[in-house]
Amino acid sequence: MLHARIAARAFNTPLLVEPSKAMAFLSGLGPRILGRSVELLEPDSPLDGSATLPARASILAGNLADHLQQNGNAPYAVVDGIAVIEISGVLIHRGGWIGQSSGQTSYEGIAAQIEAAARDPSVRAVALEIDSFGGEVAGVFDLADQIRALRRNKPVWAFVAEHAFSAGYALASQADR
Repeated sequence: MLHARIAARAFNTPLLVEPSKAMAFLSGLGPRILGRSVELLEPDSPLDGSATLPARASILAGNLADHLQQNGNAPYAVVDGIAVIEISGVLIHRGGWIGQSSGQTSYEGIAAQIEAAARDPSVRAVALEIDSFGGEVAGVFDLADQIRALRRNKPVWAFVAEHAFSAGYALASQADR
């Protein structure tokens, strides 16, 4: 079997993903894993290959956030005192090597940005800009708790830039608005 680690993440991990995006993902992944073509159960359903979106957060965001803040910068955009944290693409629990071009965003990276925004005195509110069809279950509810806890100190707003399905919706639903 080719790409065993990817297959384990796709098939042996509980996922919260919008069904049509799961089909698109599996239609592309299946032949790579098995080394041959794969027939899907719903051959007439249209597949959308745009499931992969650029990502912004990674496990490096924690150290990066600290480094950037020490140098007077933030690991997120700040507009009129509002930290804008982008949550896009496939959401995964951990992603030490996850980069912007991978189409994945790690919960760890988002959490690091939220922690940095919570500590930043120049940030008066946090805006979550979400465009995701969902992702892994592991880690999503811990991050949801962290977003809900942030609301005690700073307002949190979620803006859906196209999609907030499954795990993306779980995060968006924790915002004040």
